[in-house]
Amino acid sequence: MGAVAQDRSVTPTVGQTRIRAIVVDDSAAVRRAICLVLEGIAAVEVVGTARNGREGLEKAAALLPDLVVTDLQMPEMDGLGLTIRVRKFFPFIRVVMVTVFDNAEARAAAWECGADAFVSLDCVYEDLPREIKRVFSLT
Repeated sequence: MGAVAQDRSVTPTVGQTRIRAIVVDDSAAVRRAICLVLEGIAAVEVVGTARNGREGLEKAAALLPDLVVTDLQMPEMDGLGLTIRVRKFFPFIRVVMVTVFDNAEARAAAWECGADAFVSLDCVYEDLPREIKRVFSLT
């Protein structure tokens, strides 16, 4: 994973507040890497992190973010379970799944659970800003 560049193409429009995000991953190193990517996006503010889907759901309930960026496979509750529950209880929260398991089955499962985007961890620096821009219809 290379250097993080500031992506100023994903900026809020006039009068729009920043996109509040939480990052959910069982790997501390991956959480840090995703936070660095998000902090490089002018429109995004990281407001919390969690180590698994259960903690992620608790953070979502407490913080009511605009965005949850979650791993697919985690202990206690995986990203699919988290996505289903976020969709059920907080349908206004957008979900982006970031995972090393980039295959047709994983993508299909993510879409079926209601994920708004799916990003391969290998391409997170390039693809996550683009997908956030698409999901939030930012210019």
